[in-house]
Amino acid sequence: NGRRLLEAIVAGFDGGIRVGEVVNPSHYWYWHPTGTVATFGAAAAVGKVLEVGLKFAKDAYTAAAGADS
Repeated sequence: NGRRLLEAIVAGFDGGIRVGEVVNPSHYWYWHPTGTVATFGAAAAVGKVLEVGLKFAKDAYTAAAGADS
């Protein structure tokens, strides 16, 4: 529904921004943050849409971290 979509969008932006605040500016010396940090935001958004539990969320963030390397 529309509410879940909006919550997912907010969760995705929030997740990406929080990770970006932690890794920048030093992260930018080697990688472009949009391509790496956005992976974490996408994981947060998908988790919200699918209403998954904490175990899946941890796995999604672990996969996002592996995709960035």
